[in-house]
Amino acid sequence: MTDQGASEPIGNNRIKLLTIGVVLSLLLNVVLLAAWVLFAVRIGEVSSAVDTVLEQAITNIGELQESSIEVTVDIDEAVDFAADFPIDQVFTIRLDAEFPIKDEFTTRVAVQGPFGVDIPFTVDVPIDIAVPIQTDVEIPVSEIIKVDTQIPLQMTVPIAIAIADSAIADFLQELEQSLIDLRATLNN
Repeated sequence: MTDQGASEPIGNNRIKLLTIGVVLSLLLNVVLLAAWVLFAVRIGEVSSAVDTVLEQAITNIGELQESSIEVTVDIDEAVDFAADFPIDQVFTIRLDAEFPIKDEFTTRVAVQGPFGVDIPFTVDVPIDIAVPIQTDVEIPVSEIIKVDTQIPLQMTVPIAIAIADSAIADFLQELEQSLIDLRATLNN
């Protein structure tokens, strides 16, 4: 019986060790399960926060695409301007007028008198006439007018650029679609 009595404490020890192992395994499983539940809750919270952030980002990009960049540019510069302006043209001027001539001049006139003698006279000749002139006068002009100056520019220019018409419109469209796709993937 001593053999049986000696094996009994060894069997009890084994059972105790096995019981301790099972209890420890159960405790470890409970801890792992609790950690997993906490992790799942955290992931749910993070997923909700990420979904909210993605939704806001998509909304902001949509609003940005519909907006415009507005800038006012003040210009205070002198612009150099140099140019030659050739003029090679014939101008026709129509003259249709009357030119009055009112004058008097003195002249000497010799009148042949008796016996072949010339008799000189001084005569005042009055002139009072209107001379009509109707004609076209052609005036050719062939000149080069040189201009070399500085033109002062002082102005305020408002500039508005629609984002939809700018170079980043395609990029914003792709970014918006990528965020929509990412949100759909995370929600599934």
